[in-house]
Amino acid sequence: SSDQIEERQKSIIEEAIELLGIGEDDAVTALKHFNWNPEKLNEYWFDNEAKARKTCGLEPFKNFV
Repeated sequence: SSDQIEERQKSIIEEAIELLGIGEDDAVTALKHFNWNPEKLNEYWFDNEAKARKTCGLEPFKNFV
């Protein structure tokens, strides 16, 4: 049902936010790019975060040290 799909999407978004340390908008954008496949996103992200950000159209990571 549509409620189940919506709940699953919320769950996937929350997992991406927590695991990747990004905001909700960025998580949604990245997940859409990877067709809502969190495993594919995670693999690509942790292989090369800068490339993943660029591929998904996200702002580059800024280190504020």
